[in-house]
Amino acid sequence: MLYTSMLYAANISTLVRRREDISQKFFRDITQPSSCLHHLLPAPREQSLISRFRTYEKFPRIYIRTRRYCSFVNHALNNYHDKITNP
Repeated sequence: MLYTSMLYAANISTLVRRREDISQKFFRDITQPSSCLHHLLPAPREQSLISRFRTYEKFPRIYIRTRRYCSFVNHALNNYHDKITNP
């Protein structure tokens, strides 16, 4: 049986989609101040600066030159940012 057919029959999403969902949930949990990993995030932007933008992000984006040594925090800030700013 084909992979897509099995997914449909079992009523589950693809492995890639499930991993992406878990990563997004984990990142949202980290953004809570009560998380023990919250200190790994950069300092949030000032509210006076955010209020001037049409669209804003709570944390600044971190740009890196290489993809090889990218940490999960850098990846999450660059890819899941819209998931935390719009609850």
